[in-house]
Amino acid sequence: MSEHERGIDFAHIRQTVDIVSVVSKSVALKQKGREWIGICPFHSEKTPSFTVYPTDRGARFHCFGCGSAGDVIDFVAKSSRCDIAEAARILGDGSEVVAAHPPSPPVARYVSSKPPSDAPRPPVMTGAPAYWYRDSDGTILGASFRINEPNGKKSFAVLSWGSMDGAPPKWEWKHWTGAKPLYGLDRLAERPDAPVIVCEGEKAADAAQSLFPGYVAVTWPGGSEAVAKADWTPLAHRYGLIWPDADAPGRKAALAVSARWLGGQIIRVDDLPDGFDAADLATNDPGEWLGARLPEEPPNDHDAPPITIDERPIPPWEVYVDGAEIKPTPPSDPGEQPKERIWVEATPWVEAAIPKRPWIAPGFLMRRALTVLSGPGSAGKSSIVVAWTTALALGMDYGRFGSASPMRCLTYNVEDDRDEQLRRYSATSRQFGRTPVDIMPNLRIVGPTELGTLLRLGPNGVLMVNTPVMDALETLISEWRPDAVFLDPFVELHSSEENDNTAVRQVLARFRSWAVEMNMAVCILHHARKGGTTPGDPDSLRGASAIVGAARVALTINVMTEQEADDLGVSKNVRRDYFRMDGAKINYARVQDADWFERVEYELDNGEGIAAAVPWIIKTQTVDLGHVQKAISAIERGSPIGPWSAKLSRDARSIKHAFIRLGVTAYDAQRELLSRVLEEDGVENVMFRDAARTRKMGLRTVNGPEANWEAKEP
Repeated sequence: MSEHERGIDFAHIRQTVDIVSVVSKSVALKQKGREWIGICPFHSEKTPSFTVYPTDRGARFHCFGCGSAGDVIDFVAKSSRCDIAEAARILGDGSEVVAAHPPSPPVARYVSSKPPSDAPRPPVMTGAPAYWYRDSDGTILGASFRINEPNGKKSFAVLSWGSMDGAPPKWEWKHWTGAKPLYGLDRLAERPDAPVIVCEGEKAADAAQSLFPGYVAVTWPGGSEAVAKADWTPLAHRYGLIWPDADAPGRKAALAVSARWLGGQIIRVDDLPDGFDAADLATNDPGEWLGARLPEEPPNDHDAPPITIDERPIPPWEVYVDGAEIKPTPPSDPGEQPKERIWVEATPWVEAAIPKRPWIAPGFLMRRALTVLSGPGSAGKSSIVVAWTTALALGMDYGRFGSASPMRCLTYNVEDDRDEQLRRYSATSRQFGRTPVDIMPNLRIVGPTELGTLLRLGPNGVLMVNTPVMDALETLISEWRPDAVFLDPFVELHSSEENDNTAVRQVLARFRSWAVEMNMAVCILHHARKGGTTPGDPDSLRGASAIVGAARVALTINVMTEQEADDLGVSKNVRRDYFRMDGAKINYARVQDADWFERVEYELDNGEGIAAAVPWIIKTQTVDLGHVQKAISAIERGSPIGPWSAKLSRDARSIKHAFIRLGVTAYDAQRELLSRVLEEDGVENVMFRDAARTRKMGLRTVNGPEANWEAKEP
């Protein structure tokens, strides 16, 4: 049928009828920028794939799940199962749109939502303990008030923010609609890499948090029968424990939690008094108590007891049918949208509005990221950190390293005691022409009074837990808020096996969470593998590959080799006073050529000489005609053991030795001089035989040196 038949003005209807208003009669839409999304009314789905979006020809709809698409007339035609002419008449005379088949459940009378930033203070219930539910950003979502009845029983009153029958939203004494929030979302966000304990009830969760501060304790609202109504997605990719109440409903709830949270292990409570939970635990050693109740090994399908249909935990999208068969059904609240799992950029952007990378020292330290500085023992790692922290505290440059302004730095060193660190900082302050008075406002030098381990294996031998030293250091960092933290050395910071990738990932995850939570850079000093190491080689780092994988910047430190000393014109007797730093992994910056440093001694007021690492610039040398003429003369004379070799090596015949006597010590300058010499007429590199009749190559001119030269082929 043509759109012009029967006198219907289809174009006018498309331009004047608001598609959002029409679709909203059967679909709960949620605005996302210029688009509206919702659960498609034309097929069964759990994740919204139905979108209403503007175009140059008017707004349209499209479902990425079933492919349904069109304009407002097409939507009504498909929903009402009629042709477009009838759909246009329905829209033209204002008739109600027939609901789609299968019909979507009506929007709930009360719909909860997240309170805005200017929401009024929530009311409280006098005499009832309040458990405040907060979102990951700290926003109060509502509360559960525990009411202790005179008969000894308890009940709960729930407060949430929402709208009743479309009225302006306000605080209501009603439960959240849709998937219920977990209690403790703010704790989870503050410590994204900490293990989790799931308890039953807010009181038990708060008790567990006090007993086990190394964990994040959470719970769900509504008690043992409401596990399926909670939103468990915040625990995705987290690991930890499930602590049931010691009764039949508690154990059944724990099974339901484990079906939704694959990272949780259920602890044993079968020998505890009926109803026992974390709030009832009284012990001087909670860690030992908990360790004794962990499963000896993770449960698997072979060890798990059979679960009958009546005990099977039910996912939130499934219900019992006829008491036995389980069939999928749509979510109970079509207005509740699941959390977004990916981000999509689909519109042009303004380059000038893109935030810059949060470098503290470009190429070296970045906020919210890890830097690993690796090298053999006594190579210069600690000296570099002393210099870096001094430069940051003063806001001064140190070679290529530097920040735009003074920064707060905290260094935690397990290997050097207080006096040794003060000696080093004194020498480095003199290097910068400053005193401790100048650097200490922005510097904290920290070390342990006894053992310096920060993380140790917990009672189950798998999870890493805080030591008292770690708790003290975290408190200091939280209160002082440094811009950068330096930890030296990695091997002394934890008790796990260094080649264990799983354990090392846990340790690094904790330090990375510091960086993210405190918006600071974290630099870890680490030892290189034994034996020779190659500058800039990430595989030279000792231990598990997870160390390099977790770092955004990885740098290596190596002492000057004999070959490098020869190439750079440095005496072999002092080469260990020089070391180089190379980029092994720099995700967000170009890997630079090596930075060189020299240990220079400074005399302190106590009369002691202490070395500091000073940037060392390789001297550039200019080769002139005089050098060329003198080099040709040296070639004519030859070496003490025969003609000079053209190889720039440590061989006794190498022309390099003659160049050094001429004052040309830099490798690049030596290469240039050799090239210019060979370009001169009469200078050539040809074959000769030594006293043993061995064929070798040598340099000669028309005037010498004398040797058993082989005749050149015509």
